[in-house]
Amino acid sequence: MTKIDVVIATYNGGKRLRRTLESLTRLTLPKSDWRLLMVLNACTDNSRSEAEAFAAILPMTIIEVAEPGKSHALNEAVPHYQSDLVAFTDDDVTVDPEWLSAMIDAAAAHPAYGVFTGKIVGRWEREPSAKLRRWVPLGSTYAVNENPVSAPCGPGEVWGPNTVYRRAVFDAGLRYNKDVGPRPGKLYPMGQDTEMATRVCQAGFSAYYVAEAVVEHTIKADTVSEDWVVRRAERLAYGIFAIGDRGGYRRRFPKPVPLAADIALNRFFWSLVYPLTFILPEGKQRFWAKWRFFYFRGLWSGYKRFSKQ
Repeated sequence: MTKIDVVIATYNGGKRLRRTLESLTRLTLPKSDWRLLMVLNACTDNSRSEAEAFAAILPMTIIEVAEPGKSHALNEAVPHYQSDLVAFTDDDVTVDPEWLSAMIDAAAAHPAYGVFTGKIVGRWEREPSAKLRRWVPLGSTYAVNENPVSAPCGPGEVWGPNTVYRRAVFDAGLRYNKDVGPRPGKLYPMGQDTEMATRVCQAGFSAYYVAEAVVEHTIKADTVSEDWVVRRAERLAYGIFAIGDRGGYRRRFPKPVPLAADIALNRFFWSLVYPLTFILPEGKQRFWAKWRFFYFRGLWSGYKRFSKQ
């Protein structure tokens, strides 16, 4: 029996997949101890041929999933699990040679924990400006966590590029929320990995951060900009009601004001402010005005779609 399954779901990731698969060939863990479940999610590019190029040198099983949506694709891999541990990473990640060995050692050393996450180092195609570093939390914005100390952690620190669950989590019936996570061509609710980890911890499992388990996450140059970050706020807010996290929105008006009115009034206010951002000088004030416009636009859309679920 293998010690750990590795799951990667990709949607048209042929251009970036090769670096990830090459890094897996350098793992120090013997190939007899792990398997790769390569999930091709509604791919129409060369992802399959890129994966098949490594089929002879990696312990790989290719799974094709026609229905688009990353959460759905990950759930489709569950019947293929053969190991007590299941690792998840992305198609734009380079893994450290000791990544899986460190995770296996941590799971053995901490049997009371069912969720593990590890160090995620940013591989920046373009370094963020000093202003962007001051304005936004780069860690949560770009899924980067370079904490050098291993310790128990909360589900909010469990991010997709570097996650391991015990198989017992899935045996208990827990699955990724199909309403949350990337899907092609649509506004989608963010928060897939944190939402899953939160429910897993609520079910009685605990999370642990493993500093020795390292991956490098590629951060594309076109995402390191003010425009990308503020537009990301729309997907972030859209996901709040998709995951049933009403507490994730801090109301701006006193409780007698209905929640729908609270959101609608804020959306209306920031829609009036937004045109002014085109004449404001670059700065923190302009940045957050733009951010709030997209945030409340996404929040209103998410409330209308998901609040009745």
